[in-house]
Amino acid sequence: MNWFGDEVTDAATQAILYGTSTVIQIIIQVATMMIISRSLGPANYGVYTLALLPSTILTIFSDPGITSSMLRYISIARARKELKGVARAYRVSILFLTLINTLILAVIALFPEELGVQLAQRSGLHELVLATAPYPLATAIYGAVLTYYVGMEKAGVRSMLQVLAPLLRLVLVSIVLLLGLSVKGVVVAHVATYIVMAVVSLLISFKELKGLNSDGSIFKVSEFLTLAFSIYLAGIAGAIVGRIISFLIAYTTSNLGETGNYMVGNYNAASAFLGAIASVLGSLATPLTPLMAKRLNNGGLKETSNLVLNVLLTLTIPVTVYVVLFADSIIYSVYGRNYSMAPLFFAYMSISLLAWPLQTVYGSIYWVYNDKKPLAGYGLALMATGTVFSIVLSGIMGLQGIALAQGFYPLLSSMVLAYYGYFKHGVKPSISKASILLALSLITGVFSKYIVGWIQFYIIQALLGFILYLVLFTLCSGFFNIIGEIELGFLDLLARRIPLIGPVLRLLLKLYRRSARRLESRLRNTAC
Repeated sequence: MNWFGDEVTDAATQAILYGTSTVIQIIIQVATMMIISRSLGPANYGVYTLALLPSTILTIFSDPGITSSMLRYISIARARKELKGVARAYRVSILFLTLINTLILAVIALFPEELGVQLAQRSGLHELVLATAPYPLATAIYGAVLTYYVGMEKAGVRSMLQVLAPLLRLVLVSIVLLLGLSVKGVVVAHVATYIVMAVVSLLISFKELKGLNSDGSIFKVSEFLTLAFSIYLAGIAGAIVGRIISFLIAYTTSNLGETGNYMVGNYNAASAFLGAIASVLGSLATPLTPLMAKRLNNGGLKETSNLVLNVLLTLTIPVTVYVVLFADSIIYSVYGRNYSMAPLFFAYMSISLLAWPLQTVYGSIYWVYNDKKPLAGYGLALMATGTVFSIVLSGIMGLQGIALAQGFYPLLSSMVLAYYGYFKHGVKPSISKASILLALSLITGVFSKYIVGWIQFYIIQALLGFILYLVLFTLCSGFFNIIGEIELGFLDLLARRIPLIGPVLRLLLKLYRRSARRLESRLRNTAC
């Protein structure tokens, strides 16, 4: 088949746009985190994150699979050129999200003190919690609009809206801190950002659909909600485990006073930065569901899935190893030495990045096929492993145990997705290739860390270590020739379209091929 035809090329182009905008978003978010964390200090930063906790926990109910179901229906309808179905799916989604999240807003507004005591394990947070009441509604609407543009494959508009949110937040946070409003001002700025973005993005998207009648659409609300609920049952497991972890963090530190707030600040700082890395990786796979919908219509879904899965593993494994080994220099570069506990938390949590390629590729396959069984199995596995690991390890190791659980349970539960995907759909990663990649990453990563460990400036240590690690890893992987030609071709395609980073990637690919050719030359000489 033609691996790099218009569909794959378009998806790769969108991935680069999403990746570039996400990198810009992360840079702005990191700058914002640095300003907030350094201005508030670990203790007040802990209060800030605890104040957001009740509304964050209640977001478990804010989107019962509606946005994910919408992405599937919009992608399928657009692939079939049924624009009425697109309009219908989007409008129904916004309606249900608004109704659900208005109820959540009312709950927060009526019971702020009780939510602070029960969900954040802190009293006296009622004013801060009350300020977060519109947060679930605003983020649900904003997220739905971004997902709509993913399904419509309008990467430019989506990227613009994606970057505007953190930029607005940076401006608002800077203003309130200059005014001396401290924790309360930062919370209000955070919530106000998403209110503004929800309103603006909703107006833009509805203007596009103006005049497009959806009455004649073949879209059925009952089927849409059935799929949404099925996805929600799988997704709610991870959300519940996440909230259990949040509760355990608050509970474990509830009797420690300022020290407890300090520990929470360290933990949430590490978690926030890991989220930033995960969002960069996730942005590269954003166009995957629309691509799968096209492949379902045109054929080649299995082959495309295998290609994307192996490429994502090739990218994710070395990135994960670097993040784990250089956790201290990364965290200290962003937050400073005051966050002395954050690097260890960050290293443990980062193990979960290895699960991302499995979740992304198999999840897209099951959504496109409307296959509910593996999603349910994955949800059960996520619930079981996450709950058991977090509760048991928190009792043994405290916050370190919770971080370790957060690193391992997503990886273990993702095996359910991989097992089902292999036997039913024939999509499987190359275990031998992944194992070699992991071994080479660890060896070159440890060596790189040892070489640059003497450098006292953490940001320089992180950057030089990353460069050295990339070069050594590329040479070693080329020597063993573990990346196939199809994967190399896909990476070449990405490199040609990535601004700034593209030339670096092309240089690494050239280095890889030279190393591989030397191996082939030695083998030929040995054979002769």
